[in-house]
Amino acid sequence: IHNSKSKILGILLIILLSSLIIGFTSIEFTKTIVVKNSWNRYKPDFTWIEQNTPEDAKILVPGGECYSYNFNRVTHHTGEPPFKENLMQAIEDHNMNYIWVNQKDTFYGQEPGKPAVYSDDFIKSIETSFNLVYKNKITHTKVYKTNH
Repeated sequence: IHNSKSKILGILLIILLSSLIIGFTSIEFTKTIVVKNSWNRYKPDFTWIEQNTPEDAKILVPGGECYSYNFNRVTHHTGEPPFKENLMQAIEDHNMNYIWVNQKDTFYGQEPGKPAVYSDDFIKSIETSFNLVYKNKITHTKVYKTNH
C-alpha cells in the first residue's frame, strides 16, 4: 500500500509540474503574439526608419526597449539619466540623429510617473529646432531630423 501511494503521489507531481510548464509556456506564447500584433500597425513607420536612416543612427524615443528592436537602430529614451535633466542638451551631448514622436498612440500606456509621450514644451522645442522628415497621419507618428 505504501508503495502504491508513493507511485500515485509521483504521478500527481509529474502531472502538476507538466501542467505548470504547459501553462507558463502558453502564457508566454500568447504574450508574444499580442505584442507582435500591437506593433504591426506601425510597420510602415518602422520600415521608413530602416530605409531612410543610416544603420548607425541614434534615435530618441519616449520610453521602452521595443523601439530599438523594431527600428533595428540604437535608441535612447527619456527615462535614461542624461535625458531626464534637459532633453535638448542631451540630444546635442549624445549626438542624437532623429526623434520619434507619437503623442496619440503610446506603446506602453500612461504608466504612473512614466508617461510614454513627450512634454508639450519639448514638442514645441523640437518643432521649432528640427526638421520634420516623416509623418504618418494614420499612426500619428512623426520623425524629426536633428542637426547631428
